[in-house]
Amino acid sequence: MKLIAIILLCFFGWFSGTPFKQIDATEQTTMGGRQESGKSVNYSIKFVVKHSSTKLEFNDLWLGVDNVDIYLRKADGSFLLNNQFEKGDTVLVVAYKRYLPNKGGILELKKEHPDKSVPKEYEGSAILKYTLKGKTKYYIIPEFKKLSKVNMP
Repeated sequence: MKLIAIILLCFFGWFSGTPFKQIDATEQTTMGGRQESGKSVNYSIKFVVKHSSTKLEFNDLWLGVDNVDIYLRKADGSFLLNNQFEKGDTVLVVAYKRYLPNKGGILELKKEHPDKSVPKEYEGSAILKYTLKGKTKYYIIPEFKKLSKVNMP
């Protein structure tokens, strides 16, 4: 009986993994040179994908409770043509949080999708919604490595 249980656990373990391998997750703050420029926080998550874009699609990203637009790029930072990638490619999922000054000069987050609430509770820095072969799944990014702040001229 124990042998059957071990075999079943191994079998389901092989097929229940994520369709990508996370390599890195970074966060970098960029400050504008003028007060009205505000600041941006740039997020980048690097994956090696185990499926092509015909089977795997990245849909949404929540940073904390804020839903942000995502962009897919190649490992060198250039854009993917029509978000197409192949099995084994290194793909960057890139997102931004933009803070602009209000009338009082205090920076406020410019929310992109305030109506999209977090789909489920999670512990970590972000949650990524993706679709694999038509089934919606979620991946939690535990934390982002903070890069040094960049001050623009």
